[in-house]
Amino acid sequence: MERRKGVVHGLIVFLALMLTVEAYKRNPLKDPQICGRPVCSKTSKFRYNVGTLYKYDHSMYVKTALVGSGDNTSELHISSVVEIDFYAPCQGILRLYSIEVRERAAQAAEEEFFEYGEEPEHTETSDVDETDGVHPKSDVIAEELMRFELRFAFHDGAIGEICHEDSESVWTLNLKRGILSAMQNTMPRFDIDYDTTETDVSGICDVQYKTNGRNGTSLLFRKTKDLVSCKRRYKTTSFIQTVPYDFRTVSMIEYMSQFSIDNSIYKSVACYERHQLVPFSNGLAGAVTETYNRLDLADEETYVHEGNNEIDIQRRSSLLYDHTPSVHESHDEIKASRELLMELCVHGFPNIRRDFPDVFLKFLTAARALSSNALYQLLTRSRAICDNGHKHILESLPYIGSAASVTLMKDQIVENNVGPALANKWMESFAFLTRPNEEVLEAMLQLMKHGKESGDQTYLLSGSTVVNTFCKIHSNCAESEEVQAIVQYLEEELLDTIQNAESKLQHDRQKPERVIVLLMSLGNMGVVNKRLNFELRTIIESERYPTEVRVEAVNVFRRSDCTRTKDYFLKLYSTFLLDVE
Repeated sequence: MERRKGVVHGLIVFLALMLTVEAYKRNPLKDPQICGRPVCSKTSKFRYNVGTLYKYDHSMYVKTALVGSGDNTSELHISSVVEIDFYAPCQGILRLYSIEVRERAAQAAEEEFFEYGEEPEHTETSDVDETDGVHPKSDVIAEELMRFELRFAFHDGAIGEICHEDSESVWTLNLKRGILSAMQNTMPRFDIDYDTTETDVSGICDVQYKTNGRNGTSLLFRKTKDLVSCKRRYKTTSFIQTVPYDFRTVSMIEYMSQFSIDNSIYKSVACYERHQLVPFSNGLAGAVTETYNRLDLADEETYVHEGNNEIDIQRRSSLLYDHTPSVHESHDEIKASRELLMELCVHGFPNIRRDFPDVFLKFLTAARALSSNALYQLLTRSRAICDNGHKHILESLPYIGSAASVTLMKDQIVENNVGPALANKWMESFAFLTRPNEEVLEAMLQLMKHGKESGDQTYLLSGSTVVNTFCKIHSNCAESEEVQAIVQYLEEELLDTIQNAESKLQHDRQKPERVIVLLMSLGNMGVVNKRLNFELRTIIESERYPTEVRVEAVNVFRRSDCTRTKDYFLKLYSTFLLDVE
């Protein structure tokens, strides 16, 4: 009987510990089923009703032209219906349908009058007329845009967070970010002019709101944005990792938005943006890109609002533009990469020509857009493409910097298809990845496990550095399953290593080496679970461990949240009983 009680008591303690760990990993300021802040304050500006679908006619175009040099232009027009569903206070859903993509604006049909029995003129039409300017991939683009709905937080006009599916494409999210950015309004009231800073698809920019009178029952406003002041707006495509800095743009940019509000909801929104390249321009003539985005309220439809069984949010992000390149697996991209690889062989070793760097950069740009499968096919067929094709691809993989290239390098290392020297070179290159994603983290975990089997400690340090880069991009990285998988693996390895070698740590110099590397790896990431806190404090305070191990245990917390450990370390540093190191 006493034994049963002991087992039950132990099980209860274990479950309580696991719940504590899970609660610790979860952001206390976020609800797993609510997008944005869990608390919804009373609105003062907008009156969007729960249980009403607001449908807007949406149209936009992007036009690039050499102004002053004739009709040399490139255009893309998109029309759709935008449906906004406020299913809960401060919670909205964006849906798109009736989407059409055109290469030129739709022309209004003109009626022609002719006598009965008479054949109309101009019966011959070209191929372009048959499509009437519709983009050949209009249906594919429409299908991708309609595939997922987008949840967003709407706190009286401010859109602080969007919540989307893991599998939604980056480019579709960026387009939806543009629509929501047009609808964002951070004015405190509608009766005053207001200057502020907003975060939207353009970046973190200075904006100015001005009242612009009335039109019947509608209030009119004008919003201007200083795009030159924007931060976190640009992204280079170089494989070199650099430090962010503010620089003066080479474009002359202007942004203006006009919107009207009737009955405390948007009646219409129209935004215009113009970019002109300053070098080689003459007044308003030069290389110019214009964008126009318009929303007009078309219909309001009420429905019976029932209690939603909300599912947990998969991914949270902001309105900031995501610069992650989209991968492609079409025949055109693979063909372009194959042709550039052949050029590399012609211009490269042994007779290296002057234009080899240009061809190399073009190959990196083309290969960066390939999927894992396409890049693997290119590597497999590289020996047949040209003599040095295989070698060129192996040397190029670290500089491509995509998730596909990392996965391919991981496979080659784990399957022992490359030598130790090249494998170490690849591992060092992972520290320079600029935007690692979850797929890259999965590859890092497999490489860490492979490093243990091969006895190479550098795999741990390289992989943990990638996690730190990932956490710089994603503020809530501790909630990522891939990050937690790496953290838990390192924690288990640390505890097992200490337990197996605790008696030899003081006398055998080689034994503390793996413990120190594991501690350095945990310190690199800056993610420490509560479960490990107690063990780390035991190492720090215990004299059973060498000084270098105890110091490294302190360094584990160097990138973690100071508010959680400040009191402990202040108390630790104030005691005179511990070693001064």
